[in-house]
Amino acid sequence: MIQCADVGVGISGQEGMQAVMASDFALARFRFLQRLLLVHGHWCYDRLARTILYFLYKNALYRWYSFWINMADALWQSLAIYFIAHYTYIDSDCSMWSFGFLLCTDLLIINNLHLAVEVRLWTLPVLLSLTLSVLVYFVMALLYNWLVGPAWGIKSPPNMVAQFAMGDVHFWAALILTCVMALLPRLVFHVLLNVFFPSDVIVERLKLQSIDESVDADRIPFVQRVSDWWQKKEKIMDVEVVPNIVVQIDNQIVVSPTYQL
Repeated sequence: MIQCADVGVGISGQEGMQAVMASDFALARFRFLQRLLLVHGHWCYDRLARTILYFLYKNALYRWYSFWINMADALWQSLAIYFIAHYTYIDSDCSMWSFGFLLCTDLLIINNLHLAVEVRLWTLPVLLSLTLSVLVYFVMALLYNWLVGPAWGIKSPPNMVAQFAMGDVHFWAALILTCVMALLPRLVFHVLLNVFFPSDVIVERLKLQSIDESVDADRIPFVQRVSDWWQKKEKIMDVEVVPNIVVQIDNQIVVSPTYQL
């Protein structure tokens, strides 16, 4: 049990040496557990927070270009998410709950689409994780607002907020417009960067893609090449063609045309 835990704490004693050997922290008395959790645990969170701040500072210092580009993109996305929703419901009787539901939906979908833009190799697990995360969000929102509220006797919001919000055409219009406007600068930036200033990775990837296309062209089946040859010959001879001979080559049926002069 101690080994399966994230942090194992053992109490040392006459019969507790095995627990001490398997634990991360060993205490002589139970009363020391309070200091371990409240003092050392608080210090642990403080160190993590300081590490994250230093991590951001280091990236801004050494990779200032990429860092500030992403910060500007994040600022633009946040402005698009809020102000499009704000001006969508500015003259309506939309409640705070419906407005917040639209913001949360925008955040989730834009984050997943942003991740999809950055994906370099699409696999089935990646596609399923991105798709299911969005579907599960909508399903859980509908079920929570439909079942939990009536079961607890809640008659005011947030009961049935998702149902009312998703039944409004303004919700879907704002959602689509927000996704387009939030991700448009990043898409344009990627296109311009790959076209005018391609990296070595992009150049090598295009070379490999051209090689694969040439290899695929060499692997065209014999029957397809024969058919293409007949079509070219028809254009050259400019005669009427009547396909009336069927030839079987490598278990594939080919219609061989005969010419009427």
